[in-house]
Amino acid sequence: MLAYSRFKSKTFFNFRVPVLSLLCGAALALTTLPAAADPVNLVQNGSFNTVAGWNPAASGSAATSSNLPGWQFTSCVNACTGGANNLFSFVLQPNYTTAGINDAQDGHDTYFYGGGPGVSPDGGNAYTADGAHEVGIMEQSISGLSVGQSYQLSFYQASMEQTGYTGAFTGNWEVGFGNQLAFSQNMSNPSQGYTGWTLQTMDFTATSVTQALLFAATATNSYPPFLLMDGVSLTAVPEPASIAVVGVGVLGLVMLRRRRRSAPCGVNVVV
Repeated sequence: MLAYSRFKSKTFFNFRVPVLSLLCGAALALTTLPAAADPVNLVQNGSFNTVAGWNPAASGSAATSSNLPGWQFTSCVNACTGGANNLFSFVLQPNYTTAGINDAQDGHDTYFYGGGPGVSPDGGNAYTADGAHEVGIMEQSISGLSVGQSYQLSFYQASMEQTGYTGAFTGNWEVGFGNQLAFSQNMSNPSQGYTGWTLQTMDFTATSVTQALLFAATATNSYPPFLLMDGVSLTAVPEPASIAVVGVGVLGLVMLRRRRRSAPCGVNVVV
């Protein structure tokens, strides 16, 4: 009992000062650290704003491997009425709400009820594909991955219906990353209408240093169900250890604020 009393009266309480000093040091160090760099987006041209050799008035608004740097398009995989080489996917310029898209394949401009959902929060161009007609796969090879590392994919999505057609539909994006498969949130598009833009996020784990990121539009019926996408980003998820370091720093700041009046940092007070 006496030994415990001596430990409690001297050792334990004397130990509080170094701990407080360490917390103060961590807090002060945290305040002097430079701001953390923004996560690196591993996706090229995820905003679809870089377009090469493209003249919508002359060649149509079709999205192809040659006019969207960073992206490749497979041959048709579903509802291929126009043949394997025809895909019903397009680059949307910001003025698509009034100008529509130039469909060179069918030889006319295509418009959307209400002008569609407008420009995405990411701004600039966007990408759209029919989920039930001449569906292909858009993909990009992502390199510089760390095996076992978690990565978060994010993008904006919306949907709309082509004028001249009626019928509600549901649709979403099927997403592949290496050997993993996921689906974005299902969108319920009203007849002769559209949905707003929503941010989608999903996590994947790298199993190789280079993997393919794939997207395919899927929908429930044959009405022209156009799905939209913009602002595609893939970034590494911070390791738990990094999060813990930040947590210790925050704790130090809290402790510092509570004890500032009685024991400011840099002053050793023995209780």
